[in-house]
Amino acid sequence: MVEASCGPAPGRRAHACGSALVLCLFLLVLGGVFFPRTLAAHVVKASIPELAAVSPHIVVAVVENRESRWNARHTLLFTEYTLRIEERLRGEAPDRVTISVPGGRLGNLTDDTCVTVHLEPGSRYLLFLGRLDEPSLTPILGAWQGMFREIPGELAAVGESREPLVLRGRPVRFRDLVAAVRPLAAEAIGTRPASGDGALGEIGGGSREQTPRSLPE
Repeated sequence: MVEASCGPAPGRRAHACGSALVLCLFLLVLGGVFFPRTLAAHVVKASIPELAAVSPHIVVAVVENRESRWNARHTLLFTEYTLRIEERLRGEAPDRVTISVPGGRLGNLTDDTCVTVHLEPGSRYLLFLGRLDEPSLTPILGAWQGMFREIPGELAAVGESREPLVLRGRPVRFRDLVAAVRPLAAEAIGTRPASGDGALGEIGGGSREQTPRSLPE
């Protein structure tokens, strides 16, 4: 599990740590003024129905490439991911999409922020994405809460966890999770999540290794 941290770490530069903290505070302040609903999905606990309600794009995608680089002032690392879209549950994303996420790893340096996520090249994900036609510091809504990876055995894991989601003592298959999200993705963006969301209402908020109690049969 990867944790956002601004404490000392081997190989981390002091100015990089400070910039991560400043970025987190900037997101909180700017979000409160310009896009409170969207930012809330980034920085607070959010369930799948809540993320689906604000996500312009919900896709199944494979990570084709990952590349970390410095920003222009050489104060913060960014990581660019190239995604090959396999299925569009909502939105009209192009066949290939490049997203840029603050933080990353370059050589022996790791620079993580409060909204940093790490995607694995070659892995398949269910992703809740923001707008693709404008730059964003948090293209994956809800940060780690908005990403679900297919792990060995065709199972589903939330965020960066390597442990599968479990339903009634049995691991959840990735394709079953995608199937459960399709009805939400078919609703118009901005549709208020219904009360009693069941299992999907429990996935996404909480710890990075959360286990849901139930999913739609």
